[in-house]
Amino acid sequence: MIQLFRKLGPILMILMVIPSLCDGQILGLTKAPDPVRFWITNSGEPWAFVTQNALFLKQDSGYMHLKEIQGVRQAVTSPNGNLVLLAQHEPYHSRLAQSMHTHFVVMNHSGSTLFEWDEDNAADETRWQSAISNAGFLALIDPGYARFKLIAPNGKIVVEQKLIKNDEMAENTSVFNLERKGRIGWIGNRVFVVLEKRAFQAEHAANVELFVFNSTGEGVGQNQFALTQIQGALFDDSGIFLAGYDWTDTDTQRSFRHELIRVNPEETNDRHQWGIPAKSMSVSPNGRWLAVLGDSEQTFRINLRSGKLEKFRYKSDSEFIHDLAINNEGTMLGLIVGNANYHPLEIFKNNQIKFIKLVTDEIFEVKTSGVYQDQLHLETDGTRFYLGDSQLWREVSQ
Repeated sequence: MIQLFRKLGPILMILMVIPSLCDGQILGLTKAPDPVRFWITNSGEPWAFVTQNALFLKQDSGYMHLKEIQGVRQAVTSPNGNLVLLAQHEPYHSRLAQSMHTHFVVMNHSGSTLFEWDEDNAADETRWQSAISNAGFLALIDPGYARFKLIAPNGKIVVEQKLIKNDEMAENTSVFNLERKGRIGWIGNRVFVVLEKRAFQAEHAANVELFVFNSTGEGVGQNQFALTQIQGALFDDSGIFLAGYDWTDTDTQRSFRHELIRVNPEETNDRHQWGIPAKSMSVSPNGRWLAVLGDSEQTFRINLRSGKLEKFRYKSDSEFIHDLAINNEGTMLGLIVGNANYHPLEIFKNNQIKFIKLVTDEIFEVKTSGVYQDQLHLETDGTRFYLGDSQLWREVSQ
Protein backbone atom coordinates (compact mmCIF):
# COMPACT_ATOMS: atom_id res chain seq x y z
CA MET A 1 0.00 0.00 0.00
CA ILE A 2 1.56 3.25 -1.14
CA GLN A 3 0.78 6.35 0.86
CA LEU A 4 1.69 9.99 0.36
CA PHE A 5 1.90 12.17 3.44
CA ARG A 6 2.17 15.92 3.39
CA LYS A 7 3.20 18.44 5.96
CA LEU A 8 2.06 21.86 4.78
CA GLY A 9 3.05 25.17 6.29
CA PRO A 10 0.57 27.66 7.73
CA ILE A 11 0.07 29.43 4.43
CA LEU A 12 -2.65 27.82 2.34
CA MET A 13 -1.32 26.34 -0.88
CA ILE A 14 -2.92 27.80 -4.01
CA LEU A 15 -4.70 25.04 -5.90
CA MET A 16 -3.92 24.98 -9.60
CA VAL A 17 -6.47 23.34 -11.90
CA ILE A 18 -4.73 21.16 -14.47
CA PRO A 19 -5.88 18.02 -16.29
CA SER A 20 -4.93 14.78 -14.57
CA LEU A 21 -2.17 12.71 -16.09
CA CYS A 22 -4.51 9.77 -15.71
CA ASP A 23 -6.63 11.40 -18.39
CA GLY A 24 -3.62 12.01 -20.58
CA GLN A 25 -1.86 10.04 -23.26
CA ILE A 26 1.51 8.32 -23.57
CA LEU A 27 3.08 9.17 -26.92
CA GLY A 28 5.97 7.13 -28.31
CA LEU A 29 8.39 9.57 -29.93
CA THR A 30 11.57 7.61 -30.52
CA LYS A 31 12.37 3.89 -30.65
CA ALA A 32 16.04 3.10 -30.25
CA PRO A 33 17.60 0.18 -32.19
CA ASP A 34 19.91 -0.72 -29.30
CA PRO A 35 19.71 -0.22 -25.53
CA VAL A 36 20.30 3.45 -24.75
CA ARG A 37 22.81 4.55 -22.13
CA PHE A 38 22.27 8.32 -22.47
CA TRP A 39 19.57 10.48 -24.08
CA ILE A 40 20.79 13.89 -25.28
CA THR A 41 17.88 16.34 -25.32
CA ASN A 42 16.84 19.94 -25.74
CA SER A 43 13.47 21.09 -24.31
CA GLY A 44 12.13 17.55 -24.28
CA GLU A 45 13.27 16.69 -27.81
CA PRO A 46 16.02 14.03 -28.10
CA TRP A 47 18.53 15.06 -30.77
CA ALA A 48 20.97 12.24 -30.10
CA PHE A 49 21.47 9.18 -27.95
CA VAL A 50 24.40 7.00 -26.95
CA THR A 51 24.35 3.20 -26.88
CA GLN A 52 27.03 0.83 -25.67
CA ASN A 53 29.07 1.14 -28.86
CA ALA A 54 27.74 4.02 -30.96
CA LEU A 55 26.35 7.54 -31.14
CA PHE A 56 23.08 8.15 -33.02
CA LEU A 57 22.15 11.62 -34.31
CA LYS A 58 18.66 12.77 -35.27
CA GLN A 59 18.01 13.36 -38.97
CA ASP A 60 14.81 14.29 -40.84
CA SER A 61 14.06 10.65 -41.57
CA GLY A 62 15.08 9.25 -38.19
CA TYR A 63 18.35 8.66 -36.37
CA MET A 64 21.68 8.21 -38.14
CA HIS A 65 24.45 5.97 -36.84
CA LEU A 66 27.07 8.69 -36.57
CA LYS A 67 30.20 7.06 -35.23
CA GLU A 68 31.60 4.21 -33.24
CA ILE A 69 32.06 5.39 -29.70
CA GLN A 70 32.78 3.26 -26.65
CA GLY A 71 33.23 3.75 -22.96
CA VAL A 72 30.99 6.83 -22.59
CA ARG A 73 30.49 7.39 -18.87
CA GLN A 74 29.11 10.92 -19.02
CA ALA A 75 26.97 12.81 -21.52
CA VAL A 76 25.99 16.33 -20.47
CA THR A 77 24.61 19.22 -22.49
CA SER A 78 25.37 22.91 -22.39
CA PRO A 79 22.79 25.01 -20.48
CA ASN A 80 20.89 25.79 -23.71
CA GLY A 81 21.00 22.13 -24.82
CA ASN A 82 22.70 22.81 -28.16
CA LEU A 83 26.06 21.19 -27.38
CA VAL A 84 26.93 17.89 -25.77
CA LEU A 85 30.04 16.88 -23.88
CA LEU A 86 30.89 13.17 -23.99
CA ALA A 87 33.41 11.75 -21.54
CA GLN A 88 34.90 8.42 -22.60
CA HIS A 89 36.83 6.27 -20.15
CA GLU A 90 39.30 3.62 -21.16
CA PRO A 91 37.92 0.07 -21.11
CA TYR A 92 38.99 -1.71 -17.95
CA HIS A 93 41.07 -4.28 -19.82
CA SER A 94 43.16 -1.59 -21.54
CA ARG A 95 43.96 0.56 -18.51
CA LEU A 96 47.48 0.80 -17.27
CA ALA A 97 47.90 -0.17 -13.66
CA GLN A 98 49.03 3.31 -12.62
CA SER A 99 46.73 5.62 -14.62
CA MET A 100 43.23 6.23 -15.96
CA HIS A 101 42.59 8.06 -19.21
CA THR A 102 39.54 10.20 -20.06
CA HIS A 103 38.77 11.41 -23.58
CA PHE A 104 36.38 14.39 -23.88
CA VAL A 105 34.44 15.13 -27.09
CA VAL A 106 32.45 18.34 -27.67
CA MET A 107 29.78 18.08 -30.40
CA ASN A 108 26.96 20.20 -31.77
CA HIS A 109 23.46 19.41 -33.12
CA SER A 110 24.74 18.54 -36.59
CA GLY A 111 27.15 15.96 -35.25
CA SER A 112 30.22 18.08 -35.93
CA THR A 113 33.02 17.75 -33.41
CA LEU A 114 34.15 21.14 -32.12
CA PHE A 115 37.22 19.71 -30.45
CA GLU A 116 38.52 16.80 -28.37
CA TRP A 117 40.53 16.80 -25.18
CA ASP A 118 42.44 14.21 -23.13
CA GLU A 119 43.28 14.03 -19.44
CA ASP A 120 44.90 11.42 -17.21
CA ASN A 121 44.60 10.61 -13.52
CA ALA A 122 46.42 8.19 -11.29
CA ALA A 123 44.39 5.01 -10.91
CA ASP A 124 43.53 5.71 -7.26
CA GLU A 125 42.45 9.34 -7.74
CA THR A 126 39.18 11.10 -8.49
CA ARG A 127 38.56 11.75 -12.19
CA TRP A 128 38.37 15.21 -13.70
CA GLN A 129 34.89 16.75 -13.55
CA SER A 130 33.67 18.69 -16.56
CA ALA A 131 31.09 21.16 -17.87
CA ILE A 132 30.49 22.76 -21.28
CA SER A 133 29.22 26.30 -21.90
CA ASN A 134 26.75 27.50 -24.54
CA ALA A 135 29.69 28.91 -26.50
CA GLY A 136 31.65 25.65 -26.36
CA PHE A 137 34.15 26.38 -23.59
CA LEU A 138 35.19 23.26 -21.69
CA ALA A 139 35.80 23.69 -17.96
CA LEU A 140 37.60 20.97 -15.97
CA ILE A 141 38.31 20.52 -12.28
CA ASP A 142 40.50 17.90 -10.63
CA PRO A 143 39.10 17.86 -7.06
CA GLY A 144 42.00 15.91 -5.57
CA TYR A 145 44.65 18.46 -6.50
CA ALA A 146 42.37 21.52 -6.91
CA ARG A 147 43.50 21.95 -10.51
CA PHE A 148 41.29 24.02 -12.85
CA LYS A 149 41.49 24.20 -16.65
CA LEU A 150 39.49 26.20 -19.17
CA ILE A 151 39.71 25.18 -22.84
CA ALA A 152 38.39 27.36 -25.69
CA PRO A 153 36.33 25.97 -28.63
CA ASN A 154 39.50 26.01 -30.75
CA GLY A 155 41.07 23.49 -28.36
CA LYS A 156 43.53 25.97 -26.81
CA ILE A 157 43.99 26.34 -23.06
CA VAL A 158 42.62 29.67 -21.83
CA VAL A 159 43.73 29.26 -18.24
CA GLU A 160 45.24 26.52 -16.09
CA GLN A 161 45.81 27.06 -12.40
CA LYS A 162 45.75 25.59 -8.93
CA LEU A 163 42.81 26.99 -6.97
CA ILE A 164 44.00 26.33 -3.41
CA LYS A 165 47.39 27.67 -2.38
CA ASN A 166 49.49 25.87 0.23
CA ASP A 167 47.25 22.87 -0.31
CA GLU A 168 47.83 20.46 2.55
CA MET A 169 45.86 17.73 0.77
CA ALA A 170 47.94 17.72 -2.39
CA GLU A 171 51.14 17.63 -0.37
CA ASN A 172 50.04 14.47 1.44
CA THR A 173 49.37 11.00 0.09
CA SER A 174 46.78 10.73 -2.68
CA VAL A 175 44.58 8.64 -0.40
CA PHE A 176 43.38 11.88 1.14
CA ASN A 177 42.60 13.34 -2.28
CA LEU A 178 39.77 10.84 -2.68
CA GLU A 179 38.01 12.49 0.24
CA ARG A 180 37.79 15.94 -1.34
CA LYS A 181 34.73 16.69 -3.45
CA GLY A 182 34.17 19.33 -6.10
CA ARG A 183 31.39 20.46 -8.44
CA ILE A 184 31.47 22.57 -11.60
CA GLY A 185 28.85 24.24 -13.82
CA TRP A 186 28.17 27.11 -16.23
CA ILE A 187 25.65 29.94 -15.87
CA GLY A 188 25.80 32.24 -18.90
CA ASN A 189 29.42 33.00 -19.76
CA ARG A 190 30.73 32.27 -16.26
CA VAL A 191 31.85 28.99 -14.78
CA PHE A 192 31.36 28.25 -11.08
CA VAL A 193 33.64 25.85 -9.22
CA VAL A 194 32.72 24.57 -5.76
CA LEU A 195 35.52 22.81 -3.90
CA GLU A 196 36.25 21.46 -0.45
CA LYS A 197 39.46 23.03 0.82
CA ARG A 198 40.60 20.22 3.12
CA ALA A 199 40.05 16.57 3.80
CA PHE A 200 37.22 15.92 6.23
CA GLN A 201 37.84 17.53 9.59
CA ALA A 202 34.83 18.44 11.68
CA GLU A 203 36.45 21.52 13.16
CA HIS A 204 36.73 23.10 9.70
CA ALA A 205 33.31 24.75 9.44
CA ALA A 206 34.02 27.09 6.50
CA ASN A 207 35.55 24.32 4.43
CA VAL A 208 33.80 24.90 1.07
CA GLU A 209 34.95 27.55 -1.38
CA LEU A 210 33.34 28.97 -4.52
CA PHE A 211 35.48 30.20 -7.43
CA VAL A 212 34.01 32.14 -10.38
CA PHE A 213 35.68 32.60 -13.78
CA ASN A 214 34.49 34.19 -17.01
CA SER A 215 35.16 32.69 -20.44
CA THR A 216 38.39 34.70 -20.82
CA GLY A 217 39.81 32.86 -17.81
CA GLU A 218 39.65 35.88 -15.52
CA GLY A 219 38.74 35.15 -11.91
CA VAL A 220 35.73 37.33 -11.13
CA GLY A 221 34.66 36.06 -7.71
CA GLN A 222 35.51 33.93 -4.72
CA ASN A 223 33.53 33.13 -1.58
CA GLN A 224 33.27 30.68 1.32
CA PHE A 225 30.45 28.58 2.75
CA ALA A 226 29.91 27.40 6.32
CA LEU A 227 29.95 23.76 5.26
CA THR A 228 32.31 20.93 6.13
CA GLN A 229 31.41 18.63 3.22
CA ILE A 230 29.63 18.90 -0.14
CA GLN A 231 26.67 16.62 -0.83
CA GLY A 232 25.64 18.02 -4.22
CA ALA A 233 25.28 21.15 -6.35
CA LEU A 234 22.95 22.46 -9.06
CA PHE A 235 23.78 25.39 -11.33
CA ASP A 236 20.82 27.27 -12.82
CA ASP A 237 19.92 30.82 -13.89
CA SER A 238 17.66 30.97 -10.83
CA GLY A 239 20.58 30.27 -8.51
CA ILE A 240 23.42 28.04 -7.41
CA PHE A 241 22.02 25.38 -5.09
CA LEU A 242 24.63 23.85 -2.82
CA ALA A 243 23.85 20.96 -0.47
CA GLY A 244 26.17 19.75 2.25
CA TYR A 245 26.91 18.94 5.87
CA ASP A 246 28.02 21.18 8.69
CA TRP A 247 29.83 19.05 11.29
CA THR A 248 30.56 20.03 14.88
CA ASP A 249 32.73 18.35 17.48
CA THR A 250 32.37 18.43 21.25
CA ASP A 251 34.22 16.61 24.00
CA THR A 252 31.55 13.91 24.08
CA GLN A 253 30.17 13.56 20.56
CA ARG A 254 30.36 14.48 16.89
CA SER A 255 27.21 15.71 15.17
CA PHE A 256 26.18 17.34 11.92
CA ARG A 257 23.29 19.17 10.35
CA HIS A 258 22.16 19.23 6.73
CA GLU A 259 22.22 22.52 4.86
CA LEU A 260 20.84 23.56 1.47
CA ILE A 261 22.06 26.98 0.34
CA ARG A 262 20.77 29.04 -2.57
CA VAL A 263 23.34 31.53 -3.87
CA ASN A 264 22.60 34.45 -6.19
CA PRO A 265 24.97 33.99 -9.17
CA GLU A 266 25.19 37.77 -9.58
CA GLU A 267 26.03 38.41 -5.93
CA THR A 268 27.39 35.39 -4.11
CA ASN A 269 26.92 37.00 -0.68
CA ASP A 270 23.16 37.00 -1.36
CA ARG A 271 22.03 33.63 0.04
CA HIS A 272 19.03 31.75 1.39
CA GLN A 273 19.46 28.69 3.56
CA TRP A 274 17.31 25.68 4.53
CA GLY A 275 18.32 22.97 6.99
CA ILE A 276 17.38 19.98 4.82
CA PRO A 277 19.27 17.14 3.08
CA ALA A 278 19.45 17.13 -0.71
CA LYS A 279 20.49 13.93 -2.51
CA SER A 280 19.09 15.29 -5.78
CA MET A 281 17.61 18.62 -6.94
CA SER A 282 15.57 19.84 -9.91
CA VAL A 283 14.46 23.37 -10.84
CA SER A 284 11.27 23.96 -12.81
CA PRO A 285 12.00 25.41 -16.28
CA ASN A 286 10.54 28.79 -15.28
CA GLY A 287 12.84 28.96 -12.25
CA ARG A 288 10.00 29.28 -9.75
CA TRP A 289 10.14 25.92 -7.97
CA LEU A 290 12.88 23.69 -6.61
CA ALA A 291 12.14 20.00 -6.03
CA VAL A 292 14.51 18.30 -3.59
CA LEU A 293 15.00 14.62 -2.86
CA GLY A 294 15.96 14.45 0.81
CA ASP A 295 16.17 10.67 1.11
CA SER A 296 14.61 7.57 -0.42
CA GLU A 297 11.11 8.59 0.78
CA GLN A 298 11.18 12.29 1.61
CA THR A 299 10.87 15.11 -0.93
CA PHE A 300 10.63 18.87 -0.56
CA ARG A 301 9.11 21.62 -2.68
CA ILE A 302 10.54 25.13 -2.34
CA ASN A 303 8.89 28.25 -3.75
CA LEU A 304 11.93 30.17 -4.95
CA ARG A 305 10.05 33.47 -4.96
CA SER A 306 9.00 33.33 -1.32
CA GLY A 307 11.45 30.78 0.07
CA LYS A 308 8.56 28.72 1.47
CA LEU A 309 9.42 25.07 2.11
CA GLU A 310 6.92 22.19 2.04
CA LYS A 311 7.64 18.54 2.83
CA PHE A 312 6.10 15.51 1.14
CA ARG A 313 6.64 11.86 1.96
CA TYR A 314 6.33 9.02 -0.54
CA LYS A 315 6.13 5.90 1.60
CA SER A 316 6.33 2.36 0.30
CA ASP A 317 7.67 -0.82 1.86
CA SER A 318 9.17 -1.98 -1.44
CA GLU A 319 10.19 1.18 -3.33
CA PHE A 320 12.51 4.13 -2.97
CA ILE A 321 13.09 7.34 -4.97
CA HIS A 322 16.17 7.93 -7.16
CA ASP A 323 15.42 11.25 -8.84
CA LEU A 324 12.67 13.77 -9.53
CA ALA A 325 11.41 16.68 -11.68
CA ILE A 326 8.75 19.38 -11.17
CA ASN A 327 6.56 21.36 -13.58
CA ASN A 328 6.23 25.15 -13.89
CA GLU A 329 3.14 25.35 -11.69
CA GLY A 330 4.70 23.29 -8.92
CA THR A 331 1.68 20.99 -8.96
CA MET A 332 3.09 17.85 -10.57
CA LEU A 333 6.08 15.91 -9.33
CA GLY A 334 7.71 13.20 -11.45
CA LEU A 335 9.68 10.51 -9.62
CA ILE A 336 12.07 7.78 -10.71
CA VAL A 337 11.20 4.97 -8.30
CA GLY A 338 13.19 1.78 -7.74
CA ASN A 339 12.26 -1.62 -6.34
CA ALA A 340 14.02 -2.17 -3.03
CA ASN A 341 13.22 -5.88 -2.76
CA TYR A 342 15.83 -7.05 -5.26
CA HIS A 343 19.18 -8.62 -4.48
CA PRO A 344 21.72 -5.93 -3.48
CA LEU A 345 23.65 -6.42 -6.71
CA GLU A 346 20.43 -5.67 -8.66
CA ILE A 347 19.07 -2.92 -6.44
CA PHE A 348 18.78 -0.43 -9.32
CA LYS A 349 16.82 -2.81 -11.58
CA ASN A 350 13.15 -2.57 -12.55
CA ASN A 351 12.78 1.17 -12.03
CA GLN A 352 9.49 2.92 -12.74
CA ILE A 353 8.27 6.45 -13.31
CA LYS A 354 5.50 7.76 -11.10
CA PHE A 355 3.77 11.12 -11.12
CA ILE A 356 2.21 12.68 -8.06
CA LYS A 357 -0.33 15.46 -8.38
CA LEU A 358 0.60 17.39 -5.25
CA VAL A 359 -2.74 19.15 -4.78
CA THR A 360 -4.77 15.92 -4.77
CA ASP A 361 -2.21 13.18 -4.00
CA GLU A 362 -3.21 11.30 -7.19
CA ILE A 363 -0.53 8.88 -8.37
CA PHE A 364 -0.04 7.91 -12.01
CA GLU A 365 2.42 5.17 -12.94
CA VAL A 366 4.29 4.65 -16.22
CA LYS A 367 5.96 1.30 -16.88
CA THR A 368 9.41 1.54 -18.40
CA SER A 369 11.81 -0.83 -20.10
CA GLY A 370 14.86 0.61 -18.36
CA VAL A 371 16.44 -1.87 -16.00
CA TYR A 372 19.05 0.33 -14.37
CA GLN A 373 18.75 3.77 -12.84
CA ASP A 374 21.25 5.39 -15.20
CA GLN A 375 19.20 4.24 -18.22
CA LEU A 376 16.23 6.35 -17.15
CA HIS A 377 15.91 10.01 -18.10
CA LEU A 378 13.13 12.25 -16.75
CA GLU A 379 12.62 15.89 -17.68
CA THR A 380 9.93 18.50 -18.23
CA ASP A 381 9.51 21.56 -20.43
CA GLY A 382 7.34 23.03 -17.70
CA THR A 383 4.04 21.68 -19.02
CA ARG A 384 4.76 18.19 -20.32
CA PHE A 385 6.95 15.46 -18.91
CA TYR A 386 9.29 13.35 -21.04
CA LEU A 387 10.55 9.88 -20.23
CA GLY A 388 13.51 8.08 -21.71
CA ASP A 389 14.33 4.47 -20.90
CA SER A 390 16.63 1.92 -22.51
CA GLN A 391 14.41 1.58 -25.60
CA LEU A 392 11.91 4.41 -25.95
CA TRP A 393 11.60 8.19 -25.57
CA ARG A 394 8.05 9.21 -24.69
CA GLU A 395 6.01 12.29 -23.97
CA VAL A 396 3.38 12.24 -21.26
CA SER A 397 0.64 14.41 -22.71
CA GLN A 398 -1.63 16.02 -20.15
